[in-house]
Amino acid sequence: MATRASGRRPSGAPDRLRRNERWTILGGVILAGLLWIGIALLIEDATRSIRDDAERDDHNIATAVAEQTDRAIDSVDQMLRSMAYLVERDGTRFKLADMVARGLLVNELVLQVAYTDDTGTMIQSSIGEAPAVNIADREHFRVFAEHKVSGLFISRPVFGRASGKWSIQMARRIDKPDGSFGGVAVASVDPDYFKRFYSDLSLGKDGVVMLVGEDGSVRARSIATDLASADLAGSPLLRFALDSDGQSRVMGSSLDHVSRIYVANRVAHVPLVAIVGLAEEEVLSAIEAQRAIYLGAGIFGSLMIFGFTLAIRLLLQRQAATEQRLRQAIDNMSDGLILYDAQDRVVLWNAHYEQVFPHLKPLLRPGIRFQDLAQRAAHNARGVETPEARDRWIRWRLDQMRSAPQRFQQDLPDGRTIDTAERPTGNGGIVSVSRDITPMKESARRLSESETRFRDFAEVASDWFWETDGTHRFTYVSDRAEALGITTANLSTLDRLGIENDLRQSEERRVVLAGSETFHDWHITVARAGALYNLSLSGKPLNGPNGSFIGYRGCARDISVQIAAADALERARRAAEAANRAKSDFLANMSHEIRTPMNGVIGMTAILLETRLDKEQLRFTRAIAQSAEALLAIINDILDYSKLEAGRVSLEGIPFATEAVIDQVISLMGNAARAKGLALTVDFPTGPVGALIGDPTRIRQILLNLVSNAIKFSDAGMISIIVSTTPVKDNRQILTLQVRDEGIGIPQDIQDRLFDRFTQADASTSRKYGGSGLGLAISKQLTDLMDGEIGVSSTLGAGSTFWLRLKLPKADERSLVGAGSDLSDDLAPPMLRSLSVLVAEDNDINQMVIGEILTGAGHRVRFVGTGAAAVDAVSADSFDLVLMDISMPEMDGATATRLIRALPDGKANIPIVALSAHAMAGDRERYLAQGMDDYVTKPVDPPTLFRAMARVMGTDQG
Repeated sequence: MATRASGRRPSGAPDRLRRNERWTILGGVILAGLLWIGIALLIEDATRSIRDDAERDDHNIATAVAEQTDRAIDSVDQMLRSMAYLVERDGTRFKLADMVARGLLVNELVLQVAYTDDTGTMIQSSIGEAPAVNIADREHFRVFAEHKVSGLFISRPVFGRASGKWSIQMARRIDKPDGSFGGVAVASVDPDYFKRFYSDLSLGKDGVVMLVGEDGSVRARSIATDLASADLAGSPLLRFALDSDGQSRVMGSSLDHVSRIYVANRVAHVPLVAIVGLAEEEVLSAIEAQRAIYLGAGIFGSLMIFGFTLAIRLLLQRQAATEQRLRQAIDNMSDGLILYDAQDRVVLWNAHYEQVFPHLKPLLRPGIRFQDLAQRAAHNARGVETPEARDRWIRWRLDQMRSAPQRFQQDLPDGRTIDTAERPTGNGGIVSVSRDITPMKESARRLSESETRFRDFAEVASDWFWETDGTHRFTYVSDRAEALGITTANLSTLDRLGIENDLRQSEERRVVLAGSETFHDWHITVARAGALYNLSLSGKPLNGPNGSFIGYRGCARDISVQIAAADALERARRAAEAANRAKSDFLANMSHEIRTPMNGVIGMTAILLETRLDKEQLRFTRAIAQSAEALLAIINDILDYSKLEAGRVSLEGIPFATEAVIDQVISLMGNAARAKGLALTVDFPTGPVGALIGDPTRIRQILLNLVSNAIKFSDAGMISIIVSTTPVKDNRQILTLQVRDEGIGIPQDIQDRLFDRFTQADASTSRKYGGSGLGLAISKQLTDLMDGEIGVSSTLGAGSTFWLRLKLPKADERSLVGAGSDLSDDLAPPMLRSLSVLVAEDNDINQMVIGEILTGAGHRVRFVGTGAAAVDAVSADSFDLVLMDISMPEMDGATATRLIRALPDGKANIPIVALSAHAMAGDRERYLAQGMDDYVTKPVDPPTLFRAMARVMGTDQG
């Protein structure tokens, strides 16, 4: 924001200062510009000179290479001419070895000289006895044999079959006496000869010299190159070399992609070109080095010029530095400032003054009188509405101005309060500083309101507040605490309050307090004013201005009522747990007392059905069996429900095949459906389900309940089990099982409470169809345990559809272990050999039932009536198996089992199967933990008993 402080009336000195600064800077810029123009011209001249020198060097080297190559080739050609002449004159007498011995044919350029006959077979060689080499396939032989060349031929680099080295083959034709083709004279020229010559030339790091044929084949190169593959045929470089006519050009090489300045010269008398290239980067480096020198000189000169200019400018700026600092200090003030001279005229002011008095902003300018400003300010003074009042206010303000120093406050119409301090200056002027103190007054008002509010809250709150000093002594408690008889005088220190005799807890508090940590809900008990208070204390550390710990501040609450309620709730919980244990014990005893006679009823009925009965006796006996089975189903439902109510049912999480579970249900319920003339079908609309992970036993139990109800409440038609799946994320499937019937249907008002315990559609249904009304309640609770959903949709008179929906993980088909741990119980019982069985059972009827079951299966049976008798029998005699009742007089089955397991001579390992009317949750696990090998509940089901016997005997076929 621009300020008026910098806009005060200007004087001549500042104008001269700014003008001199501009001329100084302009002169320095002009000198620097002239310097850099000269530098640019020098750099351009140096660049041109270095490039000209490089091209001249290229031309000289190319000329020297071409001349030297011509001399070397001419010397070899003379050698070949001589050898061809001697062979043509008298080849039979010509001895190449003699000429080699006299040093006439081989030099440092030539690796080998030889000649061949017209078939390409080498006749003689300078490297000794001519090896059996034929060069008829070589180019330097074919060109003469096919009459393509008559003079000297120079080949591409080849690997010599005689010399065993890479070489350039130079050849001339040998004629027979009749003038026909008689062979070739060949000299193998060492390419490294040219490379050594080229390497002595001053070419730089990446400079190169090449000897290239007009066909593009590279014969020699100063930089190591695979000559067998080095070929410039068709390349821009070869076209340039053949057509250069002494010119130079910058281009890249197809052999190493280095950009160079190339010059080419043809070698006289032969189809070869000498190409010389100096690396453009090295030439540019030389240019850059020269340019760097000139640039350095330019930078140094520029620095000198600008340094001189800066020094002059700094000298000029120092003249205004003091005034500028003063202006900046005024502009940066948080208060509004205005300065008047001795004639009460405005000299300068800052931007904050305009913010404090925005109504004066249009008038502010250097030289305006204070009286003019006062007249405008009078229109914005609070309570000054009439002209007379404004005149009085102006006179009052002028008197104040002349009586400085002073300080006063003004209330403006916009609600702000301005605090102004005025002081005289040394030259007779006045400096006035004004500050808007409205926020400060508002903060003070809010602070006062906050203190009042806190005081009111403290007086009416149920909590009370406290403070301590740095030694944890209470220095303040609110009025609420004093109303309870608690004061700072009768409170101990914070670390001992309420636990004066508990050293351990006191030490724990000291650790918290020593670390100046916040704490919550310290429960303490204090006795004050004849009453006992349970208090909850919370506090946080209090730090001083310098951050050091000075005490704690917090609140306390009387929790005596909550403590009393919690104690009462704990007593009620213990009473409820005792009642629940009593209920469980009662159910366990009732299970035992009911199952014991039921074992006799069902067992004897089953035995009776195996005897010869007339039709009426058979009908009566079957009625007894059906009634007993129905009663047992009700007992099992009640026990299952009691287990669920007590939370004593746990779920498995094993892989299983859904199809196997469905097959078990169809197998178990098929006969009941057929007996009522119902069709029982299964449909998989989404295809095979595959392997899932869950509790197949509980799923089967729910499905059996649903199918059993569908059969019970249907007199005709079809019962369908519909199995479908829907994939969801995390490799899971939603398994949906539906049981649809065409039975009596369910009224709408009953459907919502159908899954409540002891609920059926109506009383007449209960009378007609029977049942405990627990099956669906058990199914609902099992579904909830598996985090699933179960429900029904039904139309009265048109049938019902019950559905079960579970979200289960998918399993690997290879991990299947069947449909569940007890599904094999529905398989046919295994065949056992005749066993010697000891039965420990105190009930005569149960002895009779078990005896008939075992002897009917071919086993030998001995009975004892107590646990002690069972121990004696096992000690004295040899048995294959023990069936052990749990509840017997004198000694129970668990104690007897423990004593048998302690017998010597291997008798401790005899298999023991528990026979028990105890069927509550956890009974099986408890008996197995006590040393028994298996467990069968009463009433005894023969197939179940035989399977248990087979398991412990190691012959289980299920």
